[in-house]
Formats: sequence, C-alpha cells, structure tokens
Amino acid sequence: MPKKNKSRKKLLSIKNQKTGKSVKHKALIDTACQSILGLFQRGHVAEALKQLQQAAALYPQATQLWRLAVMLYASTGHLAHAEAAANKVLSLQVSAEAYYDLALVKQHQNCWVEAETALRQAIHKNPQFAEAYNNLGLVLYEQHHLDEAINAYRQSIHYKPTYARAYTNLGCALKKARKFSEACEMHRHALKLQPGFAGAYNNLAGALNSQGKHEEALSTCQKAIQLKPDVAEAYNTLANTFAHLEQDDKALAAYQQAIALKPDLAEAHNSLAVILGKQEHLMEANVACREALCLQPDLFKTLAMLTHNLQKICAWQEWQSLSQQLIQATAAGKDYEIAPFAFMSLSDDPALQQICARHHAAREIEPFKPSSPVSPVIHQHGKLRIAYLSADFRKHPIAYVIAEVFELHDRNRFEVIAYSVGPDDDSDIGKRIKAGFDRFEEVKTLSIEQLAARIRADKIDILVDLTGYTSHNRSAVLALRPAPVQVQYLGYPGTLGTRHVDYVIADKTIIPQKDFEFFNEKVVWMPDTYQSRDRQCPIAERPTRSEAGLPEQGFVWCCFNNSYKITPEVFSLWMRLLQAEPGSVLWLAENNSWMAANLRREAQNRGVDPGRLIFAHQLPLEEHLARVALADLFLDTLTYNAHATMSDTLWAGVPAISCMGQSLASRVGTSLLQAVGLPELITDNLQDYENLALSLARNPDKLAAIKHKLESNRDSCALFNTPMFVKHLETAYEMMWARAKQGLPPAHIQVPSAPGN
Repeated sequence: MPKKNKSRKKLLSIKNQKTGKSVKHKALIDTACQSILGLFQRGHVAEALKQLQQAAALYPQATQLWRLAVMLYASTGHLAHAEAAANKVLSLQVSAEAYYDLALVKQHQNCWVEAETALRQAIHKNPQFAEAYNNLGLVLYEQHHLDEAINAYRQSIHYKPTYARAYTNLGCALKKARKFSEACEMHRHALKLQPGFAGAYNNLAGALNSQGKHEEALSTCQKAIQLKPDVAEAYNTLANTFAHLEQDDKALAAYQQAIALKPDLAEAHNSLAVILGKQEHLMEANVACREALCLQPDLFKTLAMLTHNLQKICAWQEWQSLSQQLIQATAAGKDYEIAPFAFMSLSDDPALQQICARHHAAREIEPFKPSSPVSPVIHQHGKLRIAYLSADFRKHPIAYVIAEVFELHDRNRFEVIAYSVGPDDDSDIGKRIKAGFDRFEEVKTLSIEQLAARIRADKIDILVDLTGYTSHNRSAVLALRPAPVQVQYLGYPGTLGTRHVDYVIADKTIIPQKDFEFFNEKVVWMPDTYQSRDRQCPIAERPTRSEAGLPEQGFVWCCFNNSYKITPEVFSLWMRLLQAEPGSVLWLAENNSWMAANLRREAQNRGVDPGRLIFAHQLPLEEHLARVALADLFLDTLTYNAHATMSDTLWAGVPAISCMGQSLASRVGTSLLQAVGLPELITDNLQDYENLALSLARNPDKLAAIKHKLESNRDSCALFNTPMFVKHLETAYEMMWARAKQGLPPAHIQVPSAPGN
C-alpha cells in the first residue's frame, strides 16, 4: 500500500517550469483545461471553478492551469484569486505571457499604472507580442495618453495584421482624437477581418454619429444588436443615434434598456440625463446625473449638465459650489466639457468664456478640418450670394428678431439663401421666414461633410451662422470652409473660439475694443446696434391685471428671462426692492414648476411673502406682448442679460433697467437701451441698479416720462428701424467681401452710418 501511494505521487508530479523540462502528463492537463473551459463557456461557472481548484491541487506547477485560473477568476470578479494565480504563473515561469496575465488582473482592478508596467515587461520579453500591444493601448487610453495609445494599437496591427480587435480599438482611440473618418476606416477593416464582430459594428455606429451620418449609424448599430442583443453599450449607441435623429421616445427606451442590461454603465446614465433634460424632466434628469457621477466621479460633462439643470430650477445651495468648481477648472485651463452657452450664465469674464469656447471648438469643430488647407473659390456673381445657416427658422426668439431682415435684403444686389438644420414646427413665423428667402433649403438630414459640399456647390460667397453653440447647431461645417467668408451672428452671444470663423457682427457696446483679444473672430462694429427688431409682430388685446394673475393695485416689477439667468445675488436685490416698496409684486416667467417652488422658498428665507411672486405661463408671442404692457418696470439679470426678451419688452412699451457686465452676453441690455434712446436706464454696478429701480418705483411722474419717451422713440429709434439696420448689415457684408476679393485677410471693420441715419 505505501508503495502504491508512492507510485501515485510520482505519477502526478510535475517538474518546475523554471527548469525548462517538459511537464509530465500534459495530455491530462490539456484535458482538464478543456473540460473547465467548456463548463465555463456553457455557464456552469461554479462547477468550472470547483474543477479548476481540484486540478490546481493535483498539478500545482502546471503553468497552463494557472493561466486559465487568471482568466476565469478575473472575468468572474474574483480579483484577489486572479492576482494570486498571476503571481503563481510568474513564480513558475518569468515570461511575456506571465506578465501579460498579471497586467490583465491589474486592468480588472483599474490599476492602470501597474498594468502598463507589466505589459511593457511582457513586450520587453516578446517585442512582437501583438496582444500585449493591444492591451497596452487600452491601458494608455484609460490614462488619457491618447497619442501613445494610438501608437500601441498600430504596433499591435503591425505584428498581427489580421487582429480585428486591435483595429476597432484603434478606431475608438481615433474617434476620441476626433479623427472620425480614419476611425470609421479602422472599424470597417475590423469587420472585413471578422464580419460577425458586434463590437466593431457598435463602435462604427458611434464614429458615424460623430460625423453626423445618423441614418447610416442607425442601421449599423442595429446590426450590432442583432449579432449580440444583450450588450448594453450597443443600446446606448442606439439611443444616442435616436437622439440625434430627434426620435426622443425611442432614445429614452433604448437608454433604459442599456441601463437594465448594465446598471453600472455611467455613460448610459449621462445620456439618459441629456434626453430627460431636453424633455424638461429636470428632476429625473438630475437623478440620472447623480447616478452617473456616483459610478464615475470624473465624468465632468455630467457635472456640468447637473450644474446647469440646478440653475434652471433655481436650486442654488448645491449650484453655487458646483458652479465655482466649474469656473475654477476653466480658469485653470481644464476642459470639463462645459457647454459654452451654459458657461455664460456662470461667469461674465470674457477671457474664461473664450477658454471654454476654445475647448468646445477643439472637441466639436477642429476634428472636421481637412488634412490640407482649403482655399474657397472667389466666385463672380451678378449679385452677392449670402447664405444664413440656422436651426431656428421656427417659433424661436431668434426668428422673431431677424425675420424682417431676410425680407428687406436688396434683391438687386443680394441673393439670399437659407440652410435650415433645425426642426420644422410648421408655425406662422416659420412659414413667413421661408417666404422671405430666394431659396430655402431643408438640410438637417445631411452630414457635416454633405452640408459643406452642398454649400460649396451653391457657390455661396458669405455664410452666416445664426446658431453658434446652441441647440441643433451645425457649426462644425465651418471647419470645412465651404464659403470664402464665414460669419457668426446673433444666435450665440460670444466667441466660437475657432479660427474657422472670420467675423462676428457686434457693436461698440457689446464688444468694446479692449475685448477684441477675447474673440477669435474679427469684430464688425455696426453703427447703432447689432440687433434689429421685427416690426410686423402683432400685439394682441391687452388683458386686465386680474386676467393676467396680477393684483389690481401695486407696482409691478417684471422679468421674463429664463430661470437659469436668475442668480442668488440678483434675486436678493429684487427681494430688497419688494421689501422697500410695500404692495409691489415681482412678475416672473414660470419656466418650470420647480423653479417657482424654489424661488418662493428663497423669498420666504429673505423675509418676503412668497405670494408677492407672480408666475406667468408661456403664451403665444402676440398675447405675451399684450400682457407685458401691464408691468411697470422690467428688471434685467446679470451675468446674462435679457436679449430678445428685452427687445420684446421695449416693443411692448415697458421700460427696462439693466446692469452692464463684462461679457457680450452681459452687455446686450445696455446696447438695446442705447438703441431705443434710454441711456438713463443703464447702470454699471448692482448698487446703482437697485437705487435706480427704487427711484423709478417711487417717482411715478419720472417713470411716466420715460414711458412716453419710449413710445415717442418707437418709430424712429435704431432698435426698431429695421430698414436702416439692413442697409448697415449689407454694407458690412460688402466690406467683408471687398477684402476677400482682394485676397486680404479678415480685419476688424467699422461700418459707417448710412445717409439719413
């Protein structure tokens, strides 16, 4: 019996791999590995691990078993066991494969630096180890070393040209580097090598979305899901595609499916928050934001979105600390992926706004620039061909500001074309705008490249982007330089932060000369005002105060600005005005129910009866203009002024006071008041603003005189003299074009006043 035991021990013994001697009973070990792996692949995980432990006890020096243990333990989340197995492999065999296995464990543990070290040791042992280069790319990508990651993937492909996974990983890195065309090429090559590769289809769909090729992305993503219907990332990409196609309900369902499949997918929670916010389900959006941040605290774009959502609902306690974090990060040059439009309501520092815009341009505009510079053709037309690019040829504040401009362009000198990239709401203003152009092109389904080709084929001389960094924009087309002269105007009150825009149309008030350095564009100064006003907008019959929800007696302060423009400092000032003027009320636009509840609470905290805040629901513009006339005085906001809202208020005959800030967005109120001949209602600090407001409330004769002045100026002032504005705008275009024809670079332009102005 003892002899038998001794014989069995000898039979099962295995030589140490360090000696380089062959392992006895390799066939038995191979069989055991195949059996364990088969159990695991069929879903019998517990049984597979049990057999693995038994085999490891029988063959403690079998490197093959311990390598299998690394893979199985790591993939099932038993990371301590996986690390022990990896160290066992290294103790048996110091090889490239052993270091590769250790790196795999470190990747699962998110220990990127240690994983990188192990992979570099693997490559040192085997300089042609394609899989190690691929994983090194993954690890470098996670550490945000994008260029190094791309190089690692290229090395992997060099040593293994048929390695489909390395191609698609390279494609993902190129997409991150905003090299979308090359990214698509890599994913397509991966699919040639491995036609059933669901991950490559999903990654290709993401890259196509980045190019604006959403229809193609949709069919591509659906192929990924057909091949592998239980992958959360594919549903997230599908949802993103639906969102781009304005199919919000389908997007919402797909995001929810992604989260159901993988509750810890932070990107899906972030994307869900985007679509919920777009649908104005702000509280649900905030829950999704918090979930994403809980899963991935450094998801800064989510932090920025949450901050803006809190601002919309006037939840200031948390907002104040978050907004300071975003401002400080921007000042330090960090890119937190803050939407530049949202940043304008956080800070009126034009230098910081430019930094934010430049970060955005680097992410969203620069990737579309061609590999070699484009020199647009200077065409010889009988008329100057002007094209307006906008997402807002619909029921939108911009439409009401500029509709008449399109109609008044001199058709003897100009051909005027529209490129619409936004939704068509079939509204009266939308129909009127369509009729105001020589040609109206619906191009929202075109990709960025297709849109640029269309503009180029139409031989446009001057392309004017009216949307900038606001919803549905296609400002990235400017990087492809489809027109010789490119201008941004009106829709976005700041620099686009890119060299692909030649000019910004402004006036001396909103962009004084000292601020030229904060604009990448050259500044075109209009003579009186940068903004016009549609004079054809009707005003409905005025309601009674009670019909508008106002008390019959008492002074009415109003502000119909969006809620995100209201800051705690300005609101406190307003509350002091209510306290100083008994019986007065503050009339605000109710953008959402949460902001109303929060502002009532903030009023109570400041010792003001919440009932003195009156909230107005949204109405059609002509009805809104009628009710505005019931107010006594409009109170502007800072750091982001009223723009079209103030124009509406002044058109309705209600005086407004404004405090001039440092940025374009915070100086528009000043510009508009100057343009209606009411400079006495402009202040440059909040103390003077408060004193002026109280003085006007307590001096009805003075306020009545200002109202009379506003009414008298209505037919002659610059703001409402749209024909004169159009003459100045056309002169601006001709001055820009004259430089382009002479081969001169863009320069700051001061437009002279037209005769009779």
